[in-house]
Amino acid sequence: MDTRKVNVQYQGSLIRTVLGVAMAGLLGACGASSTPTPTAGTPAPATSPASSAPGAATDVPGSTDIASQPVSLTFFHYSGSNQDIVPEAVIKAYTAAHPNVTVQVQQGNNTSTFPAIEASVKTTGVPTVNCGYFNVAATTQGEIDGIWDPIDPTVVTHVADFPAAALGPSGHGIEWAFSPVGLVYRTDLVTPAPTSWMDLLDSRFAGHVALIDFPLITYNGLVPVNRILGGTDADLSKGFAAYKTAAQAGQFQSIFTSTAQIQNLLQTGDVTLLGYAYGNIAPWITQGMQLGYVVPKEGQIAFPLYFQILKGSTPAQVYQCEQLINTLLDPTNLASYAGYTDVAPTSNAVQLPASLSSVAAYSKDAISGALQLDFNVLAQDTAANQQSWTEDVKNDLK
Repeated sequence: MDTRKVNVQYQGSLIRTVLGVAMAGLLGACGASSTPTPTAGTPAPATSPASSAPGAATDVPGSTDIASQPVSLTFFHYSGSNQDIVPEAVIKAYTAAHPNVTVQVQQGNNTSTFPAIEASVKTTGVPTVNCGYFNVAATTQGEIDGIWDPIDPTVVTHVADFPAAALGPSGHGIEWAFSPVGLVYRTDLVTPAPTSWMDLLDSRFAGHVALIDFPLITYNGLVPVNRILGGTDADLSKGFAAYKTAAQAGQFQSIFTSTAQIQNLLQTGDVTLLGYAYGNIAPWITQGMQLGYVVPKEGQIAFPLYFQILKGSTPAQVYQCEQLINTLLDPTNLASYAGYTDVAPTSNAVQLPASLSSVAAYSKDAISGALQLDFNVLAQDTAANQQSWTEDVKNDLK
């Protein structure tokens, strides 16, 4: 039996379990949050394991030598939409408290950066990034390819704040939040508002629909459209055929790879509709952009987010990565990140910010009706799906 396949199947089941636990917490506690939630412009808390977060070097038996070793590591975090605020503050405080630790930061998104990170482990055995933020698409692909190191719950003690299913197979990663993905549109340029994933193919939006690049075919609507047309996550041919026809007809304005790109396209009005995460656009709405988020009638997507440690990291790098992850999982920091980015933490110690209780993406019906995609099957079919994406969509873009 293929061990990797068994692990990946287990990971698919934990996504559903964690979402159920998160729903219970957020639906039962949409009042005042039990932890501080910052507003835009408020400095993010940055607790240091040496001072307040459990799992500090001095708390771990036998860890003194490895904790005090001079070490340099690279940490990956997302950029744009306030996603850099908390990790940058935490890293700054951590390295100030631990002068033997140097942290280089790589930032961006998993779409454009993960392939090179994964390739570094598979080809050289030495990762270009040691740890950081990885979404479910990257996490499942990495699980199949065997590039993750396990997280040690005796060091990352905030693992205890999460449901048991949040810890990945063989301890590979922890699901710390999920992000709702639905339809985003320009409220001043689109009337009436979209209601269905199929609106991405509606001719009234011709030339003004943007698609995020592969592998995020979950974000860009192809997977739910494929389901609506009668396909399955194991066979996306109906979705690819529909997107091919639309691309040839000039339905799609562009394919983008970064939050900065799509923010600019939305600002100019070149793009008026796309499938995207609510957490990505919430800060832009706060800044005054005329954007709306719609939960499609077929359901929005629950998109899990993970911390991971890369195989090939040295023991000292792994240990310091675990310390950083533990600090980021501290309830104060996790609540702060949620407040800045509007994602839903899966920690039992953190409640959803009260400000989100009126947001459509977090309504009881939207969460209970969220589409549960089979990310494991999608990851196992990555090569074939990427070929179809290139040949049937990108190459036919007008």
